[in-house]
Amino acid sequence: MRNRVIASIAALAASASLMLAPNASAAEPNAVLIGDSVPANPSVVSFFAGKVIANPSSVVLPEGVFVNQLGCGTDNRMSDAFGRGAGQPTANFTCAGASLASGGRHVIDLINDAAATGQLGPHTTQVGLLAGANDTYPYNGKESLEQIFTRIHVAMRDAVNRVKEVAPNAQIKILDYPTIAPDGNVCLIRVAPGQTVPLYLQAMADYENGLSNTLRTVSQETGVKFVDSKIPTAGHGMCSDDAWYAGLIDFGAGPHKLPVHATDIGLDTVGEFAGRA
Repeated sequence: MRNRVIASIAALAASASLMLAPNASAAEPNAVLIGDSVPANPSVVSFFAGKVIANPSSVVLPEGVFVNQLGCGTDNRMSDAFGRGAGQPTANFTCAGASLASGGRHVIDLINDAAATGQLGPHTTQVGLLAGANDTYPYNGKESLEQIFTRIHVAMRDAVNRVKEVAPNAQIKILDYPTIAPDGNVCLIRVAPGQTVPLYLQAMADYENGLSNTLRTVSQETGVKFVDSKIPTAGHGMCSDDAWYAGLIDFGAGPHKLPVHATDIGLDTVGEFAGRA
């Protein structure tokens, strides 16, 4: 597997040998999904493809490799699911590592990128925003929970207001994360379904529950819809016998691209639920 990944990345890096794709005018989408690695869900090869190809729209990517208009790897699974739920074509402006106000690309910049490409504008009828997790753990032990969630609150509020400016006709939806470990019990290693050893981490419960409360508050303050992803994923947390959120080394949670991220069924469920909301 490792050799195949390295070979694929090496081939992608040799971009001069890739065929140029014909220029095509992008059709205006009716919906846009914006967020971090949870909705992006890239494979390892797609993630690194986004790092080595400067202009993914100008090349033909190998089969199974996907890079969106941001140059970020993705499998398009959640954006496709969002589109199915909404009954609308959905543009994917997600990026692994994105945050509201911390590292990686900021969500408000993703919003501006989507607007600059013409994918987000007055024609847009739905916008889904899923981010905030990357604004929690980097500050563990360095800042109080109040400081962490105040930063998230302000940045998400600013992001929502920016969407209102560039897409005045859109229904804006702030999506919560799927059920992960709200009781603080995480299961990082699973050799088979049902075979886990829970590890209690208070910070996990603090961040997951605090993030849900903060995002809900922002939605109320800004008058946009809060999509409670905990509803369709209840009972499918990281330590569940039927986990829809994978651990670090996990052979029992079902198909998934990234460790400590949602499984395929989890992304399908949350995406369709949000699109219908």
